[in-house]
Amino acid sequence: MIDDTGTVGEPSLVTVQTYISTAIYLLNAGQYQTAYTMLGLAIRFAYALDLHRDDPVPLDLSDAEWKRRTWWVLVMLDLRCSTELGRPTATCGSALACSLPSPDIQSPHVKLEYHVWTAKLTAARLLLHESLARSKMDGAIANGGVADISAEALAQAITPLERWRDELGNSDMFAHLDLDKPLSFAPDFDLLPEWLQRQVILLSLHYHDIMSMLYRPFIMQSLSDRLRIDREADDVDPLSDRGLRHALNVIDIIFLALRASDLLYGQFELYSLQWNAMLNLVLFISAYPLAMDPDTAISKLDRAVLLFQLSEKRYAVARRANALCRKLRAAGIHIVKDANRSVRSDPSYY
Repeated sequence: MIDDTGTVGEPSLVTVQTYISTAIYLLNAGQYQTAYTMLGLAIRFAYALDLHRDDPVPLDLSDAEWKRRTWWVLVMLDLRCSTELGRPTATCGSALACSLPSPDIQSPHVKLEYHVWTAKLTAARLLLHESLARSKMDGAIANGGVADISAEALAQAITPLERWRDELGNSDMFAHLDLDKPLSFAPDFDLLPEWLQRQVILLSLHYHDIMSMLYRPFIMQSLSDRLRIDREADDVDPLSDRGLRHALNVIDIIFLALRASDLLYGQFELYSLQWNAMLNLVLFISAYPLAMDPDTAISKLDRAVLLFQLSEKRYAVARRANALCRKLRAAGIHIVKDANRSVRSDPSYY
């Protein structure tokens, strides 16, 4: 921290954790640029404390574990903030040199399994980006652009995420969670403790968000092709369809969770997750205006906008996002209705 002389003092674990808390506040307030700068300083302090690598012979296992957890929180926040801003991370190169947090060292007052699994998801994502970088596809995903995308490269790179998904489903705490199926809010879900319900929802959202972003370049490629060449209405690229399905999972989970309870109250990261899903949906509708039933497409667009409508009076970030999402919703509805009107006016349709 800054001492009485106005200079930055000696780094300490408490100093790093203080910067982390401040960065979390800034991220939740939508101040990504300031958070990015704050995290950069925290990461430099962490390097000075050697948090990015394991001690050869740790003197205290509990102390070593808390250092690992602090480091992985930094990695997670760094990746989140950098993704939002489209800028390089400060931790990627050395993140994996530090062991993942252990679920074996527990606190009697805190449920740490969620932190462990989010750290594992972050590690899987870093491995994925390393693999994509080698295949020159990472830039297309990070920037949402259209590039010479290899489905084979993605299939290989996605292995760490699939392994994480399978291990999560085989864990004791999350054995009931099947990420290959839509999250169920059936009555037995309400029997789970509220903290576990929240963790299940957030893990599901983050997984589907990552997957939807991975497949977005394929949707954008399909849109580019549609603008250049004629294509049959039902000729949907399977990878574009996967990008849509994961985005719809995000939209449906947030909608059903908001309708069922206030479990997600205060989870500001929902805005970026919903925004990503909304973009995938509108891009898919633009690329394949006849692929979705019109009523279904409009219903999903309405669900996507709801989060921002509910929050716009309380948060400036939500207010700005709601204005943009309403425009996207209107554009999506116009595309769907116009395409279906054109098809029905074509005599060959009958």
